[in-house]
This record gives sequence, C-alpha cells and structure tokens, in this order.
Amino acid sequence: MKLKRLDSLDWAISDHRLETAKSKYALPKYAVLFSEKLAKRYKPTIYSHECLSGPPEAAYYRIVAKEQTSELCIQYFFYWTYQHCIGSSHRYDYEPVFIYLKETEGHDPFLIVNGGFGGPDCTFHKIEIRPRSGKRERFGVHFEVKMSPKEYYPFGKDGNVRYEGCSHKYPLNGGRDLQFNGLHPLFGIRACSNVFSGAGYDLQGVRFNPPLKRLSDKVLTQWYFKHYNHEDDMPFGHDVADPFTYPHIKYHSAREELPRPA
Repeated sequence: MKLKRLDSLDWAISDHRLETAKSKYALPKYAVLFSEKLAKRYKPTIYSHECLSGPPEAAYYRIVAKEQTSELCIQYFFYWTYQHCIGSSHRYDYEPVFIYLKETEGHDPFLIVNGGFGGPDCTFHKIEIRPRSGKRERFGVHFEVKMSPKEYYPFGKDGNVRYEGCSHKYPLNGGRDLQFNGLHPLFGIRACSNVFSGAGYDLQGVRFNPPLKRLSDKVLTQWYFKHYNHEDDMPFGHDVADPFTYPHIKYHSAREELPRPA
C-alpha cells in the first residue's frame, strides 16, 4: 500500500513508486520502503565461480531511507536454503550486498558494501567497503562496534553486544576492484562459503539470476527465530537496523542467543 511521501525523498519516490512500510527491525530515525522497480535497477549480478550450493533461492531486498540526508540503502541478501561446503556445510545461508544512493550523486551508487573474502591480514569473512572515491587501503582494518539494542535487533540486548571484524576499503574510482553491467555491480562467489568477490578473475561460471523478493518483517522474523531447529542450521544473525553507520554490515552469531535444538 502506498503511504505518505517522505519529502526529502521525492526524487526517488516519483521515479520508482516507493512504498513505505512499518518495520520493528530499523532504528526509529530511518524509514523502510519497497520498490521492485528500484531494486531491479541495481540488483547485483552474481557469478557461480566457486559456489557448490547452486543458485540462490532468491535475492531478498528492502530499502532503508535516511531522510535527513536524502539517502537510500538497498539491502540485498542472497539466500540459499543449504550451503554445501567441505567442513562448513549448513542449512540456510545469507550473503549481503548493500547499495547506497542519494540525489546529489545522480544515478550511480555513492557507496557499495558487501560481505567478502578475508586475506592473511583479516579473518575469513571481511566487509568490503566501496565508496565512490578515495584511496584503496593497503591492509584491512580491524574494528569493534556495538550491535543495535534488542528493540531493533533481537540479539542486541541492551546495546552493548560487541562485534569484532575486519573491513577493507576499495574505492569505486579505482575501476579494477568492481565491474558493472549498466548499474548492476558484478560479483563472483569466492570459496564454497558463498562470500562475494569483485575481482575480475572471479566473474566466471554460471550467472545466477534469482527472483527478487521482499525482505519483510515476516521474513526477517522467520530467519531470526525459526532457522535453528537442527545443529547444522544457520540462523540469521545480521543486524539490519542501521546500515548507514560503519561498518554498515554487522553480524552476531544467533546460535549463542537461541535455545539449542532438542
């Protein structure tokens, strides 16, 4: 259902028929919206290079709006019902790519953030941050941040749950770290754990084109609370409430918070 407009986002609403939606999984200062037209326009293209799990079941999305700065973040999660990976197979897998837009930057994203593959200076999973311009970091940066509180992230408790990880900056103006087909960023699956890589070498194999589905609160609740029924299940641990704050993608193992399967 189309609801009232957000004044500072008229530029996006008028062109892409954005619909507002209520969400308990977003900080109050943000709005949540949906637009299949906008999500299709920027949907990442994924290559199967080292994937053993087959095509994702779907690419789930939602749009988070920061009205104060007239910015949008399209949160995409590529979803597999089963990850096949030697030594790390489990039911359910969710791999994120966040794409950021604002009126002053035109049609091109001013920032893209994805879950990537760590090197010797980072953990196995790292966060790849791709601003429009700047210098590429030589090494990854280790960080420690707090998750959103429980009201907006189910496993955030009082807001003091900490997440330690690694980020690496790859500016889009470099040209060699991420390629595009029109407005669609191209990623290859690096390793059987389904993490993404923007390197040209990884753009091999089958090009996946999973259907686009809404990442509604109903879906998020299912992922958070109903995906840990067996020891090899992987519940959803991503904090999606605040994508505008570094490191943009935040994760906490929900297995630590949910009752152990019988």
